[in-house]
Amino acid sequence: MLSKPTRFTVSVLFAVCLISGAICSLANAKEYLSGIQWEEPKIVTPGKTNDRAPSDAIVLFDGKNLDAWNNGENWKIEDGVATVGKGGITTKQKFGDCQLHIEWSSPTTSGDAKSQQRGNSGVFFGRYELQVLDSYENKTYFDGQAGGIYKQTPPWANAMRPPGEWNTYDIIWTAPQFNEDGSLKSPAYITAIHNGVVVQNHFELQGDTPYERPPSYKPHGKLPIFLQDHNNPVRYRNMWVREIKPPVGERVHPPSIKEGDKLVPVEKENEVTGKVTVNGAPVVGGTIRFFHEIKDPEGAMRVYEVPLDKQGGFRHRLKARSYKVQLADNEAIPKKYQLKQTTGLVVEVVDGDNVFNFDLASN
Repeated sequence: MLSKPTRFTVSVLFAVCLISGAICSLANAKEYLSGIQWEEPKIVTPGKTNDRAPSDAIVLFDGKNLDAWNNGENWKIEDGVATVGKGGITTKQKFGDCQLHIEWSSPTTSGDAKSQQRGNSGVFFGRYELQVLDSYENKTYFDGQAGGIYKQTPPWANAMRPPGEWNTYDIIWTAPQFNEDGSLKSPAYITAIHNGVVVQNHFELQGDTPYERPPSYKPHGKLPIFLQDHNNPVRYRNMWVREIKPPVGERVHPPSIKEGDKLVPVEKENEVTGKVTVNGAPVVGGTIRFFHEIKDPEGAMRVYEVPLDKQGGFRHRLKARSYKVQLADNEAIPKKYQLKQTTGLVVEVVDGDNVFNFDLASN
């Protein structure tokens, strides 16, 4: 048995070895680098609670006045709450991509009103409506209930609270973009959370949200936020909006693995798609082989078997800079084509922006 001092010395030496090994491992560690140099995210001080306006928010209504809105003088303000009055209200400022927080309450005075006549209003991003309605134990058409994109899609869930209680919408709005000729460049998207429940998740709008015709897009710039008057005394409070934009970065080198002071670019993995046809008709079933050329002194190749779907199509991911394609022996392929005795069997491969046709009968 070792004496106490000896055991202590061994323990110290063992600890030193562990630390040295860790330092050595860190020195030789590999690290993936995206190659993008990002701008530092701005600092935003959140509200004391998540429903309160953060430091960069534009306050639309804090219970005092509706000065941020056109026609706000025709709505009643009492006890920090604004009630729908004569006509809708429109923000004086226009917005593109934004985050909107808004709280609303359906009236308790609806009586026997049903469907669209109970607590009806709406939150519009210009021409695009997220429905406000008393959907608590109140059946209506599903793409017209609370949390729905009017006449386009229902909410994922009915998260409505009873009349008189407060509901919260937290909305992420991505405005549509248009080309110079007025054509649609990218559609509008919306994510909405109703009382803590996701009711829309990056939904792609088909266009505006009218009642009497199909949705459509017409070119526009930034638009105001609009709260609808639908002849129901819906109440609103605590409304604020944040203009948002994605992170900004600049590529300074290709995606790489850092090994010490050396950057080794990562080979990009491409996805190729395509189809197999015989004299223009899709081959049903069957298998295609991809031969990936790899850096090897002997010129070795990796072989991957890729099944064809019911339409003769296939999808394959590859890292090789070059590859060859060959039809595998399979009963789904007529033997005359397997044996390459005739032309007409073609594999079309779409690789990025390039389209290649492999006439297997002549390869």
